[in-house]
Amino acid sequence: MKKISMHLLTLLLAAVMLSACTADKPDAAKEADRKTEQPAVKQESEKQGKVDIRITKANGETLADKQIEIKKDAILMDVLKAHFKIKENKGFILGIDGTEAKKGEENKYGWLYTVNGKMAEVGAADYKLQSGDTVEFEFQKFD
Repeated sequence: MKKISMHLLTLLLAAVMLSACTADKPDAAKEADRKTEQPAVKQESEKQGKVDIRITKANGETLADKQIEIKKDAILMDVLKAHFKIKENKGFILGIDGTEAKKGEENKYGWLYTVNGKMAEVGAADYKLQSGDTVEFEFQKFD
């Protein structure tokens, strides 16, 4: 009789342990689902807002006017390269969408840009965009 009750007790303990393990599976599955969902949430939180980028010539002709969605810590040069055909040399913009100085006149024409109406203090490769920025590039003749 003692042996039978020991076997029953062992079986009962095993059943309790197995049921405890299976009860954890839904929580583990939920945790796995949460981990899978995190990248989507992170991507959404990386979005910072929108900026307006306007490309013009000195005569006032508008070549492009776009509102672009940016991610947090977006760099102006990276955004430009993603949305326009950029020709550059060591961070210096030589051409945007095919508008550039003619051969031999590189020292007479160039691109200048403003952010929110103020002349930029750094190059496009160093400027970190903020949501709501209005960036205007103007192709100008230098005097």
